[in-house]
Amino acid sequence: MMSLKSLGNLSSGSGAAKLAATYYQERSADYYVEDLDHQGVWMGQGAEALGLEGAIERDEFQLSLAGYVAKQQVQNAGKENRQMGWDLTFSAPKSVSVVWAGAEAQHKQEIELAHQRAVEVAFGYLEANTVTRRGKGGAIDEEAKLVASRFNHHTSREGD
Repeated sequence: MMSLKSLGNLSSGSGAAKLAATYYQERSADYYVEDLDHQGVWMGQGAEALGLEGAIERDEFQLSLAGYVAKQQVQNAGKENRQMGWDLTFSAPKSVSVVWAGAEAQHKQEIELAHQRAVEVAFGYLEANTVTRRGKGGAIDEEAKLVASRFNHHTSREGD
């Protein structure tokens, strides 16, 4: 299952957006990169084009939410109306989670690898079907090259 949530913008004028900005810039950066077991990696055609590869550091993750990626500034970087991004969560079905919980180490690794491959295929589909708009009034559709970070977790943000 995939769930999708907007991260909001950097605006201090909107309560929900301000809360989202604080959460993702402060709390979530720690949640995502708090230990090596949850070390994220860059993915997407945009990441590849920018030369982003390997492990994601906390500071570069926070900067990416504000629009500063690979030492480059993207449109509206740092501005209050900047959309920080989207949180896509790919969850295995409960039956897979139950099997994983009772599996031996080798089988757990196989399940995790299968899930990782499924996430990569789903993300590839999303990227192939995502467009961005350019020009006056957004009149020109253009293929998007996404910059994404992938973090594997075995628990929810609630710790369950």
